[in-house]
Amino acid sequence: MPIEDKEKALRIRRIVLRSTPCDIGQLEFSARGSTIYITGVLRRPPGAREAVDLKAELAHIEDVVRRIPGVLDVIVQNVRFA
Repeated sequence: MPIEDKEKALRIRRIVLRSTPCDIGQLEFSARGSTIYITGVLRRPPGAREAVDLKAELAHIEDVVRRIPGVLDVIVQNVRFA
């Protein structure tokens, strides 16, 4: 993976981290050119006492990533919820 793709994936992770209360520690972001891949596990926010709609949070994360300049496509593959 080219260094530019690694840097883009790290930048996207930081942006997503600020945009959601959910635990994205096991969510992986990878970039191949202008396409971003999201895989892994999305977890409820730490200490959450009420139900969290993780599918809605994943849709929000996907929307946030799509709005980042330079991103043309977002592919969500095999994301599990915990």
